Amino acid sequence: MKLNNENKTLIEIFWNDNTKVSSNTKDILKLKVRSKNHDPHAKYLLDMTQTKLYIKFLSESLLPFNISQRSFEKYKPWYVKINKQRVSCCKIHMQFKYYYDVF
Repeated sequence: MKLNNENKTLIEIFWNDNTKVSSNTKDILKLKVRSKNHDPHAKYLLDMTQTKLYIKFLSESLLPFNISQRSFEKYKPWYVKINKQRVSCCKIHMQFKYYYDVF
């Protein structure tokens, strides 16, 4: 399905409103425009899954017609990335530290 520019901008605004800017100042993404020309942009992080965001989009019904999930994901801005925080258990690391401190 081809969307006009107004509907594309509505989808991109929805993506921007439901993501957050990375707090790390080094998280700058660059889009190559031409050779040696890059368009820098801050990284935006998505805290939920794309499916949940799509369901939220449908519930708010910004468009007068339904759009498929793949089409919705196709119009995701290039600077939006999925947030992948790694949680590790400190208990295991502390046990190894105490073990090595004995020797």
